Amino acid sequence: MKSLMRWTAKWSEARAVKSLDARFAAIAAAPDRTLRDEVEEWAAEGRDRPALIGPDETLAFRDLYARANRWARWAIVHGVEPGDPVVLLFPPRPERFAALVGLTAVGAVVGFADPRLAPEALAAALGVIRPTHVVVDATRLDRFEAAAAHLRHACTVWVHGPHSMAYQRIDEALAEFSAVRLIGRDRRPLDHADPCLLVVEARAGGRPHVERLDQGRLTMLAAELAELIGATRDDRLTVVEDTLTLETLLAPAIALARGAPCRLCDARRPAPLGEPTILHLDAAWREPLPLSLRLLVTSAREPLALAEIADVVAEIRPRRWRLSHEDERIVLELEDRRIVLPLAADAIRS
Repeated sequence: MKSLMRWTAKWSEARAVKSLDARFAAIAAAPDRTLRDEVEEWAAEGRDRPALIGPDETLAFRDLYARANRWARWAIVHGVEPGDPVVLLFPPRPERFAALVGLTAVGAVVGFADPRLAPEALAAALGVIRPTHVVVDATRLDRFEAAAAHLRHACTVWVHGPHSMAYQRIDEALAEFSAVRLIGRDRRPLDHADPCLLVVEARAGGRPHVERLDQGRLTMLAAELAELIGATRDDRLTVVEDTLTLETLLAPAIALARGAPCRLCDARRPAPLGEPTILHLDAAWREPLPLSLRLLVTSAREPLALAEIADVVAEIRPRRWRLSHEDERIVLELEDRRIVLPLAADAIRS
C-alpha cells in the first residue's frame, strides 16, 4: 500500500511538472503576450471584486486596470520610450502595483529600491540606472531628499500625494488621462526578451544588489505563481513587507492571478492583517498567526521565528520560494524544486 502511495505521489508530481513545462512553453512561444494581457483578463474576470487592499484605499480589478492605463498614457505623453528606466520609490500600496503594470505595458523598465538603502547607496543606484523620471510617494520624500544630496544625475522628480515642496504632483497628472484600454499606436509591441523590471535590494550591511526580470518571465510568474503556491479564487492573501525584494514586489500576483484579493501591509507601520487564508512574509515573524490561515508563504532569506500559534494552524509549514539568476537563466526555487523560467533560445539576452 505504501509503495502504491509513493508511486502515485511521484506520478502526480511528474504530471504537474509536465503540465507546468507545457504552460511555460506556450507563454514563451507567444512573445507578444505580457503582463498587460494578464491584467486585462483579471479585469474582465474580476471587475468589481477587490484586488488590492492598502491602508488607505482598495482597488477593484477594474480600478487596477484603469490606474495602469493612466500610468501607461502618462509615460507615453512624457516621452518614455521602450527600454527607458523610470524609478518608483513607493511603500507597499495598491498604486505601486498599478504603476508597475502600466509602465511595463508601454515597454518602460521600472526600477524600485529598498527603503533600507543608505542615501549614498540609493543615489549610486539612481546614478547607474539613470532614469529620466523618478516618482516618489509623499511618505518617502524625506528619504529621496537625503539621497538627492549625493545624486549627480539629472532627472525629473514627481511626487504622489500632497507635499510642501515644488515637485509636480503625479497623482494630479494621472487624473487627466483616459483609463480605457490602450489601442492603436499606444498599444506598443512588446517582446519577451525586453527588460522591464529592476529591483535594488539592500543585502547584508546595506550593500545594494540588483535583481531584474524581462517581459517574458515576468508574465510567466504573474500567470503561474498562484498555481505553484496553491492559491484559489476563494483565498485572501496578505503580503507583509519588511524588505523590498523582487519576490515581495511580485507576491500580489499569487492572489490576483486567481481573482482573489491581496492586502498589502508595511511591517514598519503595523496594520490589521485582515483574515488571510494565505500569508506572505519576507522576514522573521514573531506575532501569532491568524486563525483563518491555511497557507504560510515566505521569501525570507533567514528562518522564520514563529511565535506559538493556535492548534488549528499548528501544522502549517512555510512554503518557501525565491528567484535567482544563473548566468542568463532565471530560476524559481519553490521548496525543493528548481524551476527554470524559459525563454525562446534566440530571444534570450541578459
